[in-house]
Amino acid sequence: MHTEKIVLETISDLVPIKKFSNSLCAEKKVARVLFLSSTQHPFIEELAKGLAILNVETFIVYSSFANLKPLLRSPSFIINVIYFTIRIIIGNPRLMVKLTGITLRHVFFSPKRLLTLTYYLVIASLVYALNSRYKFDLIHSFWSYPAGISAVLARTVLRKPVVISVLGYDLEGKRTTRIGFFREISKLALEEAEAVIVAAEYHLSLLERMKIKSRNYFIPIGIDTNKFNPNVPGRYVREKYNVPESDVVVAFGPRLTELYNPEDFLEAALIVSR
Repeated sequence: MHTEKIVLETISDLVPIKKFSNSLCAEKKVARVLFLSSTQHPFIEELAKGLAILNVETFIVYSSFANLKPLLRSPSFIINVIYFTIRIIIGNPRLMVKLTGITLRHVFFSPKRLLTLTYYLVIASLVYALNSRYKFDLIHSFWSYPAGISAVLARTVLRKPVVISVLGYDLEGKRTTRIGFFREISKLALEEAEAVIVAAEYHLSLLERMKIKSRNYFIPIGIDTNKFNPNVPGRYVREKYNVPESDVVVAFGPRLTELYNPEDFLEAALIVSR
């Protein structure tokens, strides 16, 4: 299995892409998958490595606004976005009417929503450009927005199945629950996907309450027991990381960002340690 960073010779040559494949069994490739995410979450690459072992060739594109900025300076890419948007309108007017309706309902409260819609179309156009070279069998988006809704838009023209992994903020994050625009965008993306994967079992009940009719699957995120083994003696861990016996050790699974509210976790850890 090997990893490589690819630079395309097309209008998308300004966006870094990571490829994961099994170089020992290249002729036995089972499928070619695009992983689309706006966040560089470490488990995405771990999943791609696991799929490579199964002879699934995976390409990862991190579609954050910062990564896409160079594309917006390319006249040829802007033309491609306009052309692709017209094809989406012709190919699936129902979807574009829904998406435009959501945007217009909320643009009065925040004119930036027009830019957000443009951002989704830019990502979809990038997916279209990538597919013209790599011919993906499946598009797997992480989080329902921006990646999920963008993949659904791209699917209109590409006719490729879209799977969306729901990982938290797109269902119950502050932005989703408090801002109607993102709540509606999330629901639309999940309704349009061929399948939805949740990593937390209680998210299935949230999907049911939202009346999401896609095929929903509960697949917990795996744990590498070579790195995280609860059976390793605590003494060994303390010696390895030079942690005194008097110190209380707690584990925090997510990244230390505001999204996961580490302040509440620290407060809870202090209460439990007393």
